[in-house]
Amino acid sequence: MTFKYEEANERLKEIVEEMESGDLSLEAMVDKYEEGMALYKALSEKLEGFKQRVLLLQEDQEGQEVVSDYEEDI
Repeated sequence: MTFKYEEANERLKEIVEEMESGDLSLEAMVDKYEEGMALYKALSEKLEGFKQRVLLLQEDQEGQEVVSDYEEDI
């Protein structure tokens, strides 16, 4: 799945708002839930890739990691 992180994140927010509105049928809710979970998974994987890229950029010339106290929370 190729997507821009920001666009997918906005779509996920839209799905949450639609589901919270209470205006959807049960079938539509399940469809939105399925779409939302797929987006959540894709966004999580993309974010992990971003984290790995940043860590690689933070290594010094000898290959030693510059950041020793890397936090998982963003």
